[in-house]
Amino acid sequence: MKSVSTRARVSLFFQDDIKTFPALTLEPEGPLLKVPERFFSYLGLEEKTEVEYFDAGGRKSCAAEIVSSDGRSVLFRLAGEPEALKDPLYHSVDYKGFFTVAPVEDGKEIEFSAMAERINSAEKNDLGRKLREAIAGGSEDGEMLGFLSDINAKLDRILAILNPEPGVPGSFSVRGVSVSGGGFSFYSEKAPASGKIFATALLEGAGRRVRFASLCSLNRVSGDIWRACFIDPDETARDEIVRFVFAKEREILKEARL
Repeated sequence: MKSVSTRARVSLFFQDDIKTFPALTLEPEGPLLKVPERFFSYLGLEEKTEVEYFDAGGRKSCAAEIVSSDGRSVLFRLAGEPEALKDPLYHSVDYKGFFTVAPVEDGKEIEFSAMAERINSAEKNDLGRKLREAIAGGSEDGEMLGFLSDINAKLDRILAILNPEPGVPGSFSVRGVSVSGGGFSFYSEKAPASGKIFATALLEGAGRRVRFASLCSLNRVSGDIWRACFIDPDETARDEIVRFVFAKEREILKEARL
């Protein structure tokens, strides 16, 4: 019987990382997940891992193992019945930048929420952000606006040196793994001391720049990978993160030839 393929996206979970790729689901052989090999050529063909993938039926999670490779793509066979995930569906992409996180103790939520609101409000009113939006909108004065944006960025860096922002109590830096409109994943050997954290970051890439802050709920994903889900996020900041994710995803899809 001839295979029927559906375009999908798949995330592979490892001890210290999550890799996200475009993929195909192939029926009726398993199903199988077909992923371009060049995205993870460092893997051994005996590697077993957990996968999370999106197809026409929604978001699913399952154990999987590599079964073959033809030099261009690798086939993963799902080992068990896929489990449908019912939490909000947000596309995520790999992001290896850094986040600042801090544990939020009981009774401190209002204090950290106010801090997040100040950061997000400052970003919405930032002159550099307004200039970038005007440039992206195709203004006739794009060249002049670009010049002013560069000057503003340099002034911001000077001011940050002269007047550094006060540190967040108990904060530390963690390496990002992935980001989405619903939250982000990160790697940290230092186990957070709370089920809630405050998080802030400056996302950069794919021609976009997004600063945000939010309270997050925290869960361990696998090994030293943690997932932070936004709690009552600023909607403007979330929209900017979603645009950032789609811009990064377009970069990935340009390299994919399935």
